[in-house]
Amino acid sequence: MDRYARFVHLTACMIAAFGITTAACASGVAAGPARQFDAKAARAAILQAERSVRRAEDMRMLWTGAEEALRSARRAFDDGDLAAAIAQARVAKEHAELAIAQKRYQPFRF
Repeated sequence: MDRYARFVHLTACMIAAFGITTAACASGVAAGPARQFDAKAARAAILQAERSVRRAEDMRMLWTGAEEALRSARRAFDDGDLAAAIAQARVAKEHAELAIAQKRYQPFRF
């Protein structure tokens, strides 16, 4: 039983570490001074996200995650954190586009 408990603990730690690493890299924002962001690029990303969210809302398929990410992007832009604003705008746009794509799926029937 002791080996099994260690195996489960080690597996859980590896999954947690991989999930954290994946989430950090999924934003598409490089850490440190590797990339410079300007307000124009951040504003353009937010505008694209707003268009996608509006389209999803018009189709009545808006996910709450897209709405929250758009609010976070606006808040980060107002605070001057342009990297976070761009990352959150990308998340909002992606979630809105996924919500729109979900509408094309056939409904599940028994």
